[in-house]
Amino acid sequence: MRDGITFHDGTPFDAEAVKKTIDRILDKNAPTPKANMFGMIKEVKVVDPHKVQLILHYPFAGLLSVLASAEGGIISPKAIEQYGKDLSKHPVGTGPFVFESWTPGQEIVLVKNSSSMTLGRYESFAVDHIGMNVTKKPFDDVRVRQAIAHAIDKEAIIQGVYNNVGKVAVSSLGPKVIGYSPNLKTPDYDLNKAKQLLAEAGYANGFKATVYLNDNKARINVAEVLQSQLKGIGIDLQIQVMEFGAYLDLAAKGQAQMFISGWGNATGDADYNQYNLFHSTSKGVPGNHSFYANPKVDELIEAGRKEKDPQKRKAIYEQAQQIEIDEVPLIPYRSSENLAAIAKNVQGITISPSGYVEINDVTIQ
Repeated sequence: MRDGITFHDGTPFDAEAVKKTIDRILDKNAPTPKANMFGMIKEVKVVDPHKVQLILHYPFAGLLSVLASAEGGIISPKAIEQYGKDLSKHPVGTGPFVFESWTPGQEIVLVKNSSSMTLGRYESFAVDHIGMNVTKKPFDDVRVRQAIAHAIDKEAIIQGVYNNVGKVAVSSLGPKVIGYSPNLKTPDYDLNKAKQLLAEAGYANGFKATVYLNDNKARINVAEVLQSQLKGIGIDLQIQVMEFGAYLDLAAKGQAQMFISGWGNATGDADYNQYNLFHSTSKGVPGNHSFYANPKVDELIEAGRKEKDPQKRKAIYEQAQQIEIDEVPLIPYRSSENLAAIAKNVQGITISPSGYVEINDVTIQ
């Protein structure tokens, strides 16, 4: 850690702060949503005020990308003690703006700490997808899931809903993510093939189903397009729009037949998507809302975590992604882009692929 850095509350940004942050994440008596991401860490040792040693349960090639991302953000020890469970309402950082207040649904007020400012078109790590709960009929039959994949015209969604902002997704990984492969074979838009697969699965006349989603306007529009497209193969799709928290709760409990969602990536590494979306231990709250489980995929994801050679890791993740595409727990349809309106007198602002507005180099003319 660099010398002389302090949090906005005056607390030193040092090795003790790193240890307290990670120990808090791994506290089994009060687990946080990030516990799954840091589970490979066995112990944090303070070597000196500006150096820590991380002892791991097993090798994890993606550790540095996690620590360098917002997921690895270090928290002020003073703030942890002061705010407890309300910490998310009182963020304390080290950057150019200091948090002043937050009125949910209305505004966040930041006060200038040193210098900076806010927006263009920037490629993103995030991918939007349509999911199916593989434990619920008729989606427990892979042929039904494959039929739906063949019945979705992704190009029409990108053009009609997003006005060509974003690109057709190849897999659950965006093109900028480490582990992405352009060599994957994805289902073509083919209604005849879709109808054939449904007939083979015993649903020649289609069936009724419900897709769940949160009250995001774009996703509501996607649901309406999906409803129209699936009607072409005899599927009567009902749309259930919910408040975001209620939707997440329902999906995490495995109560959603189909769902429209997305997954960002704060680290830029394949593990962030693969482990949370597809590993069998991530069913429910961590992110595997398809309740998908495949021992071979688990094995590959775990191997990808431990492999140090970048090319070997890429090959491992390519194999895992191809299995996921073939078994269709999720249908990735859009690699997203981040848009921002930037005043002409504002220079140097960008949005990182992980979706964060980078304001450290901003100048105002």
